[in-house]
Amino acid sequence: SLLAFSPRLLAAPPALPAGQVESLTPLAPNVSRPQLDHSTFRPILPSKRAHNPFSGTWLYRAAVSADGSVSSVEILRGVHPELDPPIQRALLEARFTPATRAGRNVPVIVIDQLHLRRPAD
Repeated sequence: SLLAFSPRLLAAPPALPAGQVESLTPLAPNVSRPQLDHSTFRPILPSKRAHNPFSGTWLYRAAVSADGSVSSVEILRGVHPELDPPIQRALLEARFTPATRAGRNVPVIVIDQLHLRRPAD
């Protein structure tokens, strides 16, 4: 079954892919939280933005498979219309360390924040 994790309570539970889970519940204490492998996160920014410093925090929901691959990503709170799609694509192509329960990898829906800061040249 698909589990869900949210580090913060949301006003409304997110919609989940049809047929994957009956309800959204917080992870049990014995389920580890999946972690983004930052070495696999490589956003390709629009050229006019790539040379300008930016910073931002994205709130996203991702379906992380038991092998750490990502099957879907939704940006729940973005930073800028030009930056949100490349960040979403990069999250979709990234890998996570899988969540585990009782020593076994399990698929989860994770709701988390991504903080990025690009230093000025």
